[in-house]
Amino acid sequence: MAADVGSMFQYWKKFDLRRLQRELNSAASELAGRQEESEHSHKHLVELSREFKRNVPEVRSYQSVFSLMASSPLQVVALNKRSKEAESAFLGIYKQLIEAPGESPTKT
Repeated sequence: MAADVGSMFQYWKKFDLRRLQRELNSAASELAGRQEESEHSHKHLVELSREFKRNVPEVRSYQSVFSLMASSPLQVVALNKRSKEAESAFLGIYKQLIEAPGESPTKT
């Protein structure tokens, strides 16, 4: 038991939680900025797609282009969803670690 407590103490001493918290804080700030950019970019892509569809006459040779354009937003939405899930997981861990006490547990 004493060995377990001692090794746990050494682990937390080497872990350097304060450094990790600073790194996570920086990553979370960058992530928030990217989320905003991504949302704006997605909306812009959707608008460009709509504008293209309105301005291009329906000609048989354009069917493949329209097909491609129809599938592209679906892929963007899927990538956006996956990105949001990963970001949510990161932020969940971040919130727990950022609130953890910085000092290593003391030996009893």
